[in-house]
Parts: sequence; C-alpha cells; structure tokens
Amino acid sequence: MKRVMIFIDGSNLYHNLRSFCGRTDIDFAAFVRKLVGEDRELIRVYYYNAPVDRRDNEDKYRAQQRFFATLNQIDNLYSSLTV
Repeated sequence: MKRVMIFIDGSNLYHNLRSFCGRTDIDFAAFVRKLVGEDRELIRVYYYNAPVDRRDNEDKYRAQQRFFATLNQIDNLYSSLTV
C-alpha cells in the first residue's frame, strides 16, 4: 500500500475555494479522505496558515478559531499557524 503525506497552504485553499466555488466552508475530514483515496495510507496532513489579527476583525478571528478547532479534531493532522 502506498503511503501519503498532504501539505496544505490554508490561505491558498481558502482563496481558491472562494474564487472557484463561491464558498469557503468545507468538510475538511472528507476533503482529506478524498485526497488520500482508498488505496493509500495517510501518514500525516500538514496545514499551514496565518491567523487573522483579532484587532482587525473580531468576527473573522472567531470564525477562523472555530475552524482551527475543527482541524485539531482530525486524526494525523498537524497545523502550523504562522504569525
């Protein structure tokens, strides 16, 4: 069985979802399962993103924090939030 690691640039994903799909909500666990497929073994997912500055927009900050909390519940997913 082939093993796979996934690296996701969160900002790129967000802006492409918004541009091409007209929405940004995503079932991240299902998205990862789709990327992995049935014939490969997931080793790890790395998700990179910069947090929204709370002072600039409290609502966006809270929404992003909720999203990050859902990411933390996905097995084998490691996030790196850069400032």
